[in-house]
Amino acid sequence: MSLLDRIFGRRPPTQSSATTSPIDQKSPLAQVAGKPPDPGTLPNFTADGTTTICDENALAQKEEQIQQALQRLQNEIKARPEPLLPLVNLALKETPLGKLIVWCFATEYGVSLNIKAAELVMNQVLKPYGIVVSEHSYMGGPGARSQLFSYRAITADSLELEAEVKRFDELSREKAVEEAKRLLQTGQIRSLVGWLCYGKYCGIPAEILRTCQNAEASQSLISLLADNNLRERAAQGLGPLGGAEAARALSDSLKTATLEDARGIAKALGRLAWPGAAAALATTLDRASTAWDRCVLAEAMVRCGSNDAGFDVLFRGLTNDDGSNEFAGALSRLDEDDIRDARLVTEMRSLVERTSNNNASSIAIKVLKRHGIVDEKNCLIDVPALVARYAAPRHGGQTKSFNGFVSVSFEEASAITGIPVDEIRELAARKYLFSHNGGSLVQVHGEHPRGTLLYHANPRWRSLGTKPIL
Repeated sequence: MSLLDRIFGRRPPTQSSATTSPIDQKSPLAQVAGKPPDPGTLPNFTADGTTTICDENALAQKEEQIQQALQRLQNEIKARPEPLLPLVNLALKETPLGKLIVWCFATEYGVSLNIKAAELVMNQVLKPYGIVVSEHSYMGGPGARSQLFSYRAITADSLELEAEVKRFDELSREKAVEEAKRLLQTGQIRSLVGWLCYGKYCGIPAEILRTCQNAEASQSLISLLADNNLRERAAQGLGPLGGAEAARALSDSLKTATLEDARGIAKALGRLAWPGAAAALATTLDRASTAWDRCVLAEAMVRCGSNDAGFDVLFRGLTNDDGSNEFAGALSRLDEDDIRDARLVTEMRSLVERTSNNNASSIAIKVLKRHGIVDEKNCLIDVPALVARYAAPRHGGQTKSFNGFVSVSFEEASAITGIPVDEIRELAARKYLFSHNGGSLVQVHGEHPRGTLLYHANPRWRSLGTKPIL
């Protein structure tokens, strides 16, 4: 029976069988098939098979053994292909990000690798040598798509830490908060940092760490920024913890960080509000293209004192409707912290008037409410004279009562509200009243007094009230 047959619980092929056999549903592979990668989960070092303890200092001497083991694994996968594990070649290589295991899985688009399954088989293959691997990053280029994995030694300490982290992951949120506080109070910093780095969920230890003033925790997290695989997790525990020393280390780490890691680093720098990080953040922003990446980096620039450049990016982001909610959210968070630009209210009001992004509209309206531009019903307070004429209710005609919004013709709206058709057309033409269907229908609302104009901050919700006057 081959190595893959043992790991996957497959039956060996026979002369009459297909090249591949169904995966045993009780096998390790069946547990990860079809599931997204879970980078926060530590590999199961105590699974069936031999695990060797390895000295960190001897890791470099293991490289030849790692290379040979990966070659054997490559040969087996190519001999009996696995749909979850497409493979072109597999080897330990020097990359721009350092020496890493490179799993080249495709030469064209449309092929994907199950990262968790790849981790599983490599950990099973390498643990006899005292090595464990974990997801690092993706690398794509002409004719090659590769997943990169980092590797490290399995030490006695790491086995002990694994057991601790598993226990932490099983706690309820309330118990987890109590446990994180206890670890800090009793000086068990190693356990708390290990939980942050390897726990399935790291929000609780991150929150406890970043607000503490423990020098050991600070130094531990700063040192972990040099580890490409743990950098983003470590950054979550910094700020305000670490102060200027952490800020300098975080800023330096941006030079080699992936954009995914750069988001976490930027958030930490924003919490530290270190002016010296502005240049590094701006350089990283130049290579960011997605709304999420640009928004996080620009917000951090503002918090680090680069207000003009950061705000310019955030305001420009409001013009891209698909991602406008990300930029509106950043501007709202800054506003809540009393960090704002003179353009804020004008830009937010303009956003509400033009956007079809409901999330962006909701965020902008909250900002406008905070600045007294809209009332508790989310209606604009400063209304044009024409709108003010429709503040008092009227009797109008008869209609059945209803809740919410309904679209009716201009003539029907006039009959219900008692407002002349020409006036309704003018309100719609000036966008004081929402109309659609080529301008043939207007919006009415059954829960507002008849004949009143609901001048909502969101133009799509502007309507005439039809509730009868009793």
